[in-house]
Amino acid sequence: MERLASTCNAQSTALLYPSDNSIALESQREHIASSLKNLLVIDGSWKQAYAVLQQFPWLSSIPSFHFEQAPATQYRIRHTRIREGLSTLEATAYTLNTLYKIDTQPFIELQEAMQDNWRGPKAHQRET
Repeated sequence: MERLASTCNAQSTALLYPSDNSIALESQREHIASSLKNLLVIDGSWKQAYAVLQQFPWLSSIPSFHFEQAPATQYRIRHTRIREGLSTLEATAYTLNTLYKIDTQPFIELQEAMQDNWRGPKAHQRET
């Protein structure tokens, strides 16, 4: 993480994580798309992501973004109390599509195939 911290600067790096100081991705789309070189996405549960932020306080010094108009999640493997929460893959796909108009349907299809083949306990699944 030290190497990552030394290569990230606030002008070209952003964190995809909602916070009191985060900016709506959709409201600054053109500016973000033209200046962003590195997008950091924490993969894990909300609790795990929060723990990463606490462990590495330098992450708070770079701009962070949240979604105003994200699509409803199709992720059903893990349950969460956060209604608007997306999987890491969905959040990354939405960001790429919003900023750069990249066709992210293959990402969504990949997630669907993964879920169709998942064999974990039903108790872990999100209620739909």
